[in-house]
Amino acid sequence: MKTFIKNYMKAVGVVCACMAAFPACTDMMETDSTTVGFEEDNRLDSPNDSLYSVLGILSQVQRLGDRYVLLGELRGDLMEATADANVDIQEISNFSVSSGNEYASFYDYYNVINNCNYAIAKMDTNIVFYEDKVMIPEYAQIKVIRAWTYWQLGLATGQVSWIEEPVLSLESALKNYPQKNLEDLAQLLIDDLTPYVGARALDYGTIDNFDSRKMFFPVDMVLGDLYLFLGRYADAATAYYRLIDKRKLTLTSSYGNYWNNTARTSASGGWMSAYVNVGSNELLSSLVYSSRPDSYHPQLVRWSYNEVPSIVPTVSFTDWMSRVTHYYAAENTTRIQGFFTGDLRGQFEFPNGTTSSVSYSTNGLGDYKGVLIDKFYSLSVSGGVEDPENEILGGLRYVRNLPVYRASQVYLRLAEAINRYGRPATAFAILAYGLNKTTLANASRIPVSERTGEMFLDFTSDTYDNNVGTATRGRGRAIGYTGSDYLIPDYTPYDIVTETDEETGEEVERKVISTDPVRLAAAKADSIEYVENCIIDEMAAETAFEGSRFFDLMRIARHRGQWPAYAAEKVAARFEDGKGDLQVRLMDEDAWFLK
Repeated sequence: MKTFIKNYMKAVGVVCACMAAFPACTDMMETDSTTVGFEEDNRLDSPNDSLYSVLGILSQVQRLGDRYVLLGELRGDLMEATADANVDIQEISNFSVSSGNEYASFYDYYNVINNCNYAIAKMDTNIVFYEDKVMIPEYAQIKVIRAWTYWQLGLATGQVSWIEEPVLSLESALKNYPQKNLEDLAQLLIDDLTPYVGARALDYGTIDNFDSRKMFFPVDMVLGDLYLFLGRYADAATAYYRLIDKRKLTLTSSYGNYWNNTARTSASGGWMSAYVNVGSNELLSSLVYSSRPDSYHPQLVRWSYNEVPSIVPTVSFTDWMSRVTHYYAAENTTRIQGFFTGDLRGQFEFPNGTTSSVSYSTNGLGDYKGVLIDKFYSLSVSGGVEDPENEILGGLRYVRNLPVYRASQVYLRLAEAINRYGRPATAFAILAYGLNKTTLANASRIPVSERTGEMFLDFTSDTYDNNVGTATRGRGRAIGYTGSDYLIPDYTPYDIVTETDEETGEEVERKVISTDPVRLAAAKADSIEYVENCIIDEMAAETAFEGSRFFDLMRIARHRGQWPAYAAEKVAARFEDGKGDLQVRLMDEDAWFLK
């Protein structure tokens, strides 16, 4: 890693990339703006300095967008590279990354980290204006950006060089920096972020026609993910709940895909708006890009929606999505009115054989007749110019923002934490019914034994009255109704006891719940694992191709004490040939990471 840091310094010319002198707000999202280098004696001692610093750092985070998706999904079970993809993308998908792979260069990560380190070192957080330390919100967000970037780097490589001071000289570049594995890194980042829980969220109004509030990473989301990775389930649930409570995050039926009748001749589709609509109250954080088509943007549309695609959905995923049960009920009804197949967050499949794409499309494009990822195309805007690399679209399409965190993701990770905390019925309610006062009061859905008073179990506020289960938004409003088989199986252990009937004097047998602590614990563990299987499936349907699948699989495997075996089995299922060989290779933890 010393060699890398030395090379990094050569690349940046022994100064950090500067974020302190942008000429206009519309230039803030430019990664190639002309800027002035940070000097060692510069201070960031005004609110304007801090504003431009944090936005400048975000302009560097843009460069991580393609990697965020490729490394998060191609090492998972939902996306794969095609034979037409460039070699670097194929290597990631096949877990055979060579030293010259473009995505095995970590320059962009350390560039963000170094810029954060400079701002943290130089920002004067003691400046007071009307008793308010005005620099703290920016200072806190820069720490969160650094933590998020460090964590993405750690997930890519398995270990990182821990650097807290800005690298501004060749001397500092040649230092031996401590190496931190993921466990150590997670704890360091937790310790670094915890003092800034509750810091005021940043809001600079509209920048380049984008709501600036959604450019930033919530500290509680990053903390929750770190706690969840470490298996600190109560801490993770508390962090996610704080975010839900502070932002008043809800999951409503407005963002759902539904059939309009039992004949399935028409449908209503609001679910994709939660992903593509920047005004959606479910969108929390995005990597944001310039409105100018000639500026830097991710290549995701070209790679995914093209006559010669580079990345496509896995067959195992689309087959599963088309097979799952859909529980139909018209709006404002209380009984199941039909059983169909297919999760509508994948695509609509009408009885006449036609389809309408959502996350993916089976209709192909031009001469390509296979399955395509539709999500990034739906997210894209027109550039108004030709695109010779994707002529079939009739012009350039590019994404202006790449969602990183959405409300449904927060709720699903809360469910994951609550489940492992030992409250499987409450966790399952997030999927099937929606957490609100009505669900909490229904003992057939959440037993009294799970209502133990923790803050993160309290959804009795009127705010959450319209919460629905995440699964209802693709698998039907009736998925939680009476008659549905979307339920936690009854794992209750029973014993047969013999008693004497008081009236007849005869001996009779009666079934009673076992009091054997070993069997009761095993039953609880079975419930937790069943719900966890539902959660990881729901994460696939809800957040497919968005960049988090590798981390999702890793966490679940770690919860079960089966890392990397659980993830290896899941990922190997997407390979028709050589499945067994790959699964064996992925039993080596090093095979998952770029070196």
